[in-house]
Amino acid sequence: MENLIEKIEYKNHQIKIVQDADDISPQENGDDSLFLVHYHHRSFYVKSELFTEDELRSFLNGSTKKEYKQHYDNWKSEYKSLIFHKYHIIPVSAYIHSGVTLSLAKSFALDSGGFDTSHCGFVFAAKSEFKTAKKARAAAAGLISTWNNYLSGEIYGYIAENKDGECVGSCWGFYGDEGKADAILNAKDEIDCEVKSLQKKHLAKLRQYIFNKVNLLYREFVV
Repeated sequence: MENLIEKIEYKNHQIKIVQDADDISPQENGDDSLFLVHYHHRSFYVKSELFTEDELRSFLNGSTKKEYKQHYDNWKSEYKSLIFHKYHIIPVSAYIHSGVTLSLAKSFALDSGGFDTSHCGFVFAAKSEFKTAKKARAAAAGLISTWNNYLSGEIYGYIAENKDGECVGSCWGFYGDEGKADAILNAKDEIDCEVKSLQKKHLAKLRQYIFNKVNLLYREFVV
């Protein structure tokens, strides 16, 4: 059963905000224009159809900027792959302790010594989609935020119910606090549509009662 997060009363209906129990990783929802690769044993996500873990490890070797570029050039020469030419490549850090938190920064305030920080991946942003490095980094930051919501279980859904407990609408896959706010708005929109539909049905029935001259005592009214 879904983990109930919040209940909201709205227009004689109830909105239930729940934790999404069947959440899907951003990798499964994404495409080849923007994606994460990461191979730490606690957080393993590699696009195997594009390259292998060993190829990625070869690319990751090197600590200084000069070494980094050298390994990058060697990698391209050795594997003759066009994949790295097509993408902006943004390094990702991971703070791995009781859970996993990702960042585009090189370090974390909670781990100034770097004991629980790993550097095992990148965000790849297609140059055809993100024309500049600035746009690619902004897109990467958004993707990392989505991943952190996924890794911390902050993915939500909503169930909108009428006064009889019958479901009038539901949807899943809302990430983070902004996603939860969107879920509430979507649920209210569904309830608004349901209320309008009921009102139209009631008015149509009322017109039929009037046309047939049904006594007021036998007419149904919706409050």
